[in-house]
Amino acid sequence: MFRIQQCRQDMGMSQQELADLLGVTRQSISLYEKEEREPKLEVWIKLAKYLNVDVAYLQGVSDVKKSPTLDELEMLQGERDLYCPYCGTEQMNPWELPTDEGETECDYCGREFHYECEVEVVYSSMKLEEVL
Repeated sequence: MFRIQQCRQDMGMSQQELADLLGVTRQSISLYEKEEREPKLEVWIKLAKYLNVDVAYLQGVSDVKKSPTLDELEMLQGERDLYCPYCGTEQMNPWELPTDEGETECDYCGREFHYECEVEVVYSSMKLEEVL
């Protein structure tokens, strides 16, 4: 089930406004929304860009509205803190840990401790910039 109409309405756009942005007719937008015509790949990409969602979400294939950008992923990485429970020292690079849960050795005191990281990142392997 396509989500074009829902996303367009969430953005407060009329069919004509979206059609003008995409360079298609209002009738084409209507047909896309009723799933009587499927947009070409380049139109899907433009739709996703203007409606600020992923193509897979528009197509109803995924429930993830928008995958994080590389900048957002890097920002998340900067927020992942890990401290030794014995000496309280922040570990140098918790992103180099092999898994989200396990045993590691403190960078400062050398004692081993169990860690669990609660950061969950869902992202798409296809970036919009790569397609355009």
